[in-house]
Amino acid sequence: MKAKRNLLALLLSVVMLWQGFSVVNAEDASTASGSTVSLSSSAVGGESRAAAKEIPDAVRSVEMTLDNKPVDANTKIYYFTQFALKVKLALSGKAVSEGDYTVIQLPDALEAAENEDVPIKNDDGLVMANAHFDRGTKRITITYTKNAENYSGSDGSFTFLVQIDRSVVQTKQRVPVNITINGKVVASVDMDYQGVTKDAEPSFWKNHGGKIETYEDADGLTHYLLHFYIQVNGRKLTTDGVVSEKYTNIKLYDKLISEVFNYVDPSDPTRSMNWKNASDADQFYPRLVRGVWRSGYRDSNYVFHTATDDTEANRGPKWALMNPQNNNQPAGGERVSLHYAPDKRSFDYTVGDMGLGEGIELQYFVEIGEVPQDGTTYYNDASITGDSIRMGTHHREFAVQKAGGTLNGKGFTLRIKKENEDRQPLSGAKFTIENTRTKIKKEVTTDVNGIAELKNVVREEYVIKEVKAPDGYVLDENEQYITKEDLKTSITDGATVTKVFVNKKEGEDKPASGNIVIQKKWILGGSSVQKPNKVKVYLLENGVKNENKVQELSEENHWTASFSNLPKKDSAGADIRYTVAEEDLSDFTPAISGTEDTGFTITNYTGDRVAIPVTKIWKGSGEHPQGLTVQLYADDVRVSSAYLTAQNGWQYTFDMPKYNDAGKEIKYTVTEENLSGYTASRADKEKNGYKNVFVNTKENPNTPGGGGNTPNTPGGGGNRPNTPGGGGNTPGTPSGNTPRNPSNPPSNTPEEPGSVLGADRPSVGNQTVNTEREGAVLGENRPEVKGSGRGATKTADQSAMKLYGILFALSVLSLGSLSFKNFIFKKREF
Repeated sequence: MKAKRNLLALLLSVVMLWQGFSVVNAEDASTASGSTVSLSSSAVGGESRAAAKEIPDAVRSVEMTLDNKPVDANTKIYYFTQFALKVKLALSGKAVSEGDYTVIQLPDALEAAENEDVPIKNDDGLVMANAHFDRGTKRITITYTKNAENYSGSDGSFTFLVQIDRSVVQTKQRVPVNITINGKVVASVDMDYQGVTKDAEPSFWKNHGGKIETYEDADGLTHYLLHFYIQVNGRKLTTDGVVSEKYTNIKLYDKLISEVFNYVDPSDPTRSMNWKNASDADQFYPRLVRGVWRSGYRDSNYVFHTATDDTEANRGPKWALMNPQNNNQPAGGERVSLHYAPDKRSFDYTVGDMGLGEGIELQYFVEIGEVPQDGTTYYNDASITGDSIRMGTHHREFAVQKAGGTLNGKGFTLRIKKENEDRQPLSGAKFTIENTRTKIKKEVTTDVNGIAELKNVVREEYVIKEVKAPDGYVLDENEQYITKEDLKTSITDGATVTKVFVNKKEGEDKPASGNIVIQKKWILGGSSVQKPNKVKVYLLENGVKNENKVQELSEENHWTASFSNLPKKDSAGADIRYTVAEEDLSDFTPAISGTEDTGFTITNYTGDRVAIPVTKIWKGSGEHPQGLTVQLYADDVRVSSAYLTAQNGWQYTFDMPKYNDAGKEIKYTVTEENLSGYTASRADKEKNGYKNVFVNTKENPNTPGGGGNTPNTPGGGGNRPNTPGGGGNTPGTPSGNTPRNPSNPPSNTPEEPGSVLGADRPSVGNQTVNTEREGAVLGENRPEVKGSGRGATKTADQSAMKLYGILFALSVLSLGSLSFKNFIFKKREF
């Protein structure tokens, strides 16, 4: 019997030893080799996926365009010309499976101009398909992803940039171009290829950098920029009569034609930006470069090599502005001050004298006040004057032409909803929507549904003002503001912000009344909880809910509504104070900010994020401060702040993480600046989610201007934690390349896209602007995928290691104990 027990213990020990080493070996193999375990599709999900198939009817049409105009037999195509293949997709309702594909066959004469791989995304940024160009077969293959299965959205489009393959077509000739899908010709043109030519010597020319550049500022906002150049060559100017010694009284003029354009100039506060680093501004100052225009060529590193001379026989194909004393060095430049017109839509610059053989180039940036869309064209003009100089105005256009694709893509939309006091829509109301930084203003008019929209706007601050009331109604003189935060949080609501304006009828004698606008926002915090289809919001009169005054907010009204024609006094003549409350929502917590004068914002949050509302209320007659800063603390450490003004309705809502890195819930507190001459109090209603309501009452109403701010001492009903620290995250450094200088095209030749005349322009310091990323979703920062970058997938469960070790140790201990006992027993018998 004892022998059997010993044998059983020995076998158990061997089994545990084998299990332990199996786990260790599996773990080591995973870590050391980085290998992964592959399973067939039949092993996962229970059935094999069908083989990928070609879907030729997923493409509705293919069109070739250059600068948004169709390419035909009369279109001159140069060796540097990039033209677009615009593919219209018809994916809706197709039986598409992951891996299915559509092949577009290009002729040998064409090649990809830029990216060989371009993603096609939907509104939410999900990749629906990937387009790839194969240089060997000259095929563009569109491969559909899992997201495209059972796609029910609108049909979309896809753009791919191509050019003549100079290794195939080397001389000036007619090039037949046929594009086919599944053997069927879908686009055809006999191209007029001009071959490789020498650029004409510059005269007076307006040029641009060829691509839209981007700059991310300190707030994380993306600015879209064009780099413009006004170029003058003294050797080629047209004059009245003979100029013997030099040109005199030369003046350059520039005018913005496109209304979304805005000059960038760090020396002018109204033309500047919120720089991420102070040194970033250096590269955006206007500059004047003086030198001499020389011909030559550029090597693969874009270094310009000057020709022996500029005669037709010996000159190079390109031109650049070089140092007059050393033609092998680029010409130098300096900052200059431009003289802007009062409306900041044009400028002039006095050059003065210029030598007959001298060349100059005026460089400056222009910001595009919207998200540039493929197919949009922008315009700008330049002209020159001087004694005996006779040159016309140079009209310059820039056509947005970029690779990429979307399925019904869109950007931010500002929506105005116009109603009368009975909540009936009003048409014919005119509004201006003004960017408060650039002062760019656009006018919109409400339609028969009382709706007016401005689409495709960038994330900035805007003010909306009614300038013409509908016939028979009184003009609403209340301005409404849209903040950057409004646009950021609107992404979950279709990237649309709605503001409601209410008009009274003319000649009506009614008691004094008011209107209150309510807007709802959502913070889902990574939760799988679904938003309800609609939410009821109740009006509270002096803190008492009025069951008869209720509004339903939903997707249909963009989570925005209003209470109209509200009496300001009750039957006894006492003031009525209005607030709001919403019905209880399971899984969501409300956070309310605002007042009856500024409107209320109700933010519902859940998951791993929290909404922290802040509201500022001023009491007392006379002037009050134009703005005030509130500080947010997380467990006694300052993590963020907000500047409250009339523009943002004296309210703000912080969107913050609920837990710290240790998984413990964070306690947030809000403080405000202490104001001398004011008494601070709080008006929180925690039960309704109306929190952090700071009330400042002026102590001496007869003293205009209020009191001075003392920012370092918090007050307003909150004590400052003892260990304030840092702020939010420091934004990263922009990356990319500054635009390089190309050469001047022939006088009757369209300029080379991406080319700018003049010398090489190194970036100032370490800061550069980055060119626009193709295929990227604009205006949104997407959260990092958890687990990304963790290396190879491990094949063992590390959590079981301790258990295996304990069992193994117990087995060894048991075996050892039995062996020792047997040894002693035998010794005694001996």
